[in-house]
Amino acid sequence: LTNDIRNLSPGNGCRAMLLHATGKILADMNVTIFQDSVLLDTEMGLEKKLPGLFDRYLITEDVQLSDRTEAYVHLALQGPETPSILKNVFQDEIPSRPLQHACLDLDSVPLTLVCLSDQIKTEYQILIPSEKALHAAQKILASGKQKGLGPAGFEAWEILRIERGELRYGRDMGEDTLLPETGLEKVSASETKGCYPGQEVVARIQTYGGLKRKVTGLIFERSSLPDSGDKISSGGKEIGWVTSACVSPALEKGIALGYLE
Repeated sequence: LTNDIRNLSPGNGCRAMLLHATGKILADMNVTIFQDSVLLDTEMGLEKKLPGLFDRYLITEDVQLSDRTEAYVHLALQGPETPSILKNVFQDEIPSRPLQHACLDLDSVPLTLVCLSDQIKTEYQILIPSEKALHAAQKILASGKQKGLGPAGFEAWEILRIERGELRYGRDMGEDTLLPETGLEKVSASETKGCYPGQEVVARIQTYGGLKRKVTGLIFERSSLPDSGDKISSGGKEIGWVTSACVSPALEKGIALGYLE
């Protein structure tokens, strides 16, 4: 992977990518380190693709790859009151650094609480064994009700994602995207760990430049929204395309992510 996994201790994690030798993105993931395992949290669909990609690197290592998607439910909590709600639920200190996580217990249900927060969002993710997920979710919702905690759907999550400029694999980047085109090499790639597939391309672009396009945030004064894949033109020349769009309640305007020359 692009980031330094070897030097992470249990309870910590990082964002990382798997690149093609050409520097293009094969997978994007959050990596969390446990005592005897590493959890790769990816966009839906990549759990089918990743084992085959990693198989080529397994030569003498004593490693087993398994798809754990059906074993857990992800419960995401977002908003400024999230840390205080979680402290009240678990009656314990909670992780506070990005990708730091803790193994906790709720009514005898073992959970993993992962901090996804940074300077522009307050977000936690709870991994719950599937058979206990409904009970745990109901308990957490009830505990946070007085502070305004309530259920929200995928559309709300998607609006928040686009408002903060967060790229989603399969939507805003993919196998045709160079890592430096996303700007995510700053958080998902190590400059000191040594070689990884595609590192030479990433380092060359960082040193000499030469990018043809880069991801950009867009605001629309008009009410109609573009669709994913719609082209962007200037003076009759095509200069880019849109990847994600929504109406922003915060700005009361249409916003989008896309790539521009």
